[in-house]
Amino acid sequence: MSDRGDIDRVLSATDIVRVVRERVELRQKGREWVGLCPFHDDRSPSMYVSPAKQIFKCFACGSGGDALTFVQKYDGVEFPQALEHLAEVAGVELTPRGQRAVGGPTRDERATALAANVFAQDYFRRVLTDPQVGRAAREMIQRRGISSEMVSAFGVGASPAGWDGLVQAALKAGQPIEALAMAQLVRVREQGGGHYDVFRNRLMFPIHDQGGRVIAFGGRRLSEDDPAKYLNSPESVVFKKSSVLYGLWRATTGIRQNGYCIVTEGYTDTIACHQAGFSNTVATLGTAFTPEHATTLRRLCGRVVLLFDGDEAGLSAADRAVGVLFAEPIDVRIAILGLEGGAKDPDELLKQDGGVDRFRQMLGQAQDLLTFRFNRLRERLGGLGRSSLLTAIEDEVRWLGEHGLRGLEPARQDQIFAQLGNLSGLEQYRLRALAQGVGGRARRALPEEQQGNTAALAPSTAGDRLVGVVLWEPRALGLLSEDDAILLREAVAGGPSEPVAAAIDRLHADGEEVTMRGMRGELAEADLAWASTLVAWASQNAPDSAAEGAGEGSEVGAGVRSMVAGLLRQILGERTVETDDPLDRIRARREHLARFREDPGRIARP
Repeated sequence: MSDRGDIDRVLSATDIVRVVRERVELRQKGREWVGLCPFHDDRSPSMYVSPAKQIFKCFACGSGGDALTFVQKYDGVEFPQALEHLAEVAGVELTPRGQRAVGGPTRDERATALAANVFAQDYFRRVLTDPQVGRAAREMIQRRGISSEMVSAFGVGASPAGWDGLVQAALKAGQPIEALAMAQLVRVREQGGGHYDVFRNRLMFPIHDQGGRVIAFGGRRLSEDDPAKYLNSPESVVFKKSSVLYGLWRATTGIRQNGYCIVTEGYTDTIACHQAGFSNTVATLGTAFTPEHATTLRRLCGRVVLLFDGDEAGLSAADRAVGVLFAEPIDVRIAILGLEGGAKDPDELLKQDGGVDRFRQMLGQAQDLLTFRFNRLRERLGGLGRSSLLTAIEDEVRWLGEHGLRGLEPARQDQIFAQLGNLSGLEQYRLRALAQGVGGRARRALPEEQQGNTAALAPSTAGDRLVGVVLWEPRALGLLSEDDAILLREAVAGGPSEPVAAAIDRLHADGEEVTMRGMRGELAEADLAWASTLVAWASQNAPDSAAEGAGEGSEVGAGVRSMVAGLLRQILGERTVETDDPLDRIRARREHLARFREDPGRIARP
């Protein structure tokens, strides 16, 4: 759990307009900024960013919150990573307490490694443009048909053939060699002392985290004499291979716009896809697609298409993917690249005449994991006798059980048992009995943002709206009598605004300023998003006189007073008096309305 003071200091030092504009195009509209929402297929600007309240809000899909929320959703990171990123940008030093996990790197060590990677990327880019040293790399780029725009966008560079080009460049620039070693860019010589480069004579592909920071490198050999065709940075204090996807920092917008992600097996395949217009493409780093990858992508989209070659190695890799991802709560599909036309990978296919259309068709024919698995099973069962068939089906059920069958939704289980029954002729009760005897992994819970988005709803009750007005203009609290406050709490009880109203009460009681920044320390993420919805409604619906008076001086303007009075009257009108006696209901109604009889803009006091 992050220190509350850290959160306040980071949000105080952060301009949400700058944060959003770095990722989304905005234009100013009055006191606010508007732009296309990156969290749904937005055709007309529906996202509003308030510099005064330091929040964003989309009036179409309901996404909203503060700068931390935006970075979490857009970059697809957890809260600690979003906080650390904004702290780094703002130059805020976070509280050292808990900065090192057991056996893990410190923040200073990570910063040192990141700085070393930036130095290395600049060096590799200079090598690529060198007339002599970079010639072989430029020739390979030309042969692979990589455009200059893609070279620039992905930061492609080159490493020289010598053993210590990067080491010498670092010594000349005064860059600490120990920092390069921490980033796994150089190694200590076993004999003679000193260091040597990890990457030599290779086309270099920087690997970025989701925030766009260089955390590692991949290198493609320039000489066929080199035994390793591709080489990735060893894992370091900033790089864990199994959780990183190449190109994700550039693909995030494309993934959101298309609603799904394409996963290839290499750097050049990903770059070729982007060059052909498939900007929602990433690559694994020489490893299988992992549950960590699935966790990362499900924050951005609901569907992933894994691309495999059509040879036996590709089919085996697809089989392994089914085992890893079978019980993951994300729609994973498999597309197999046919060998027609001589194309052995997406890069070659996309460069052929008509290749883009064939590639798009292949994506459209991608099979659900289970469909792919059962088609492969059907091929294996062909020609088997009854005894062998039953044994194979039993083995399949056990395999499914070991990979999380019992953790799936009941409807999904029914589908599986129905297909297995059709294949084998076995009754479903027998198949289920087999599955019951096998332990398996529990299905992971869906992330919070997929469990129902109350922020997509507009504040429909007067109580919700009044809470929004108080958040938008905290001085409105002074207009509420004790009876008014009780009335408001009763109006929002059991609804989405109840935790927001309770947080306002807590801050007010503690003498703290009621702000969205204060809400961050009091509310869960979903409640914080709802709070931003309420503030956005108040800002958009306030009369001009209310907007002009908000935040200025010590007195609340007539516009705010009028809003509060009107909403209190609406609450009274919506409220049902719990009594069967009509006279009691009439009497209670008259007592409440009498408080506003003299001046509709005046809030009555007890």
